Amino acid sequence: MITRTRTKNYYPSEQSRIAKELMVKNPEWTLKEIGMVMGVGRERTRQLLLAEGLSIRKYRGVKYETERICPSCGGIKAVESNICSKCYKEKHNVTLTCEVCGDDFTRYKSQAERNGGNPPRFCGRECQGVWLGTNYGFKGDKLGQMDEG
Repeated sequence: MITRTRTKNYYPSEQSRIAKELMVKNPEWTLKEIGMVMGVGRERTRQLLLAEGLSIRKYRGVKYETERICPSCGGIKAVESNICSKCYKEKHNVTLTCEVCGDDFTRYKSQAERNGGNPPRFCGRECQGVWLGTNYGFKGDKLGQMDEG
C-alpha cells in the first residue's frame, strides 16, 4: 500500500531527481502513485519528470522500449503505429519527376492514382504555371489590360 507522506520542500532539481529515481525503480507506478510518495500532485510529478527529460507518455520501462522497435528496419516507431515513419513513407509514397524542372518529388500513392491513373506532372504550382505559360500563353491577362487602359 502506498501512503501519502508530507516531505520537506526540496529544490526543483532535487525533486525531479527523486521523481526520476522512483519512475526508473518502479516503472509500473502511475504519476499519481509517485506523487503520493513524494507529497506532490500528479501534474507536478509530470512536470518534474519532463524536466528530467523522461518521456511520460505510456512510459513503462523496458517492455515499452522493446515494443517501439519497427519490425521492418529496426528503427523507432510511433506509439500507435505498427511501423516507423520512414517505412510508412516508403510504403505509401511514390517518387515522381517534374516535367518542368526535372526534380524528383513524392506524393501519396492515392494522389498519384487519381485522375484515371494519370499521376501529377509537376512538383508544385510554380512549375505548373511555367508549363501553362509556355504551352498556352497568358491570354486575357487582367494586369496587362489594366496597364494599357
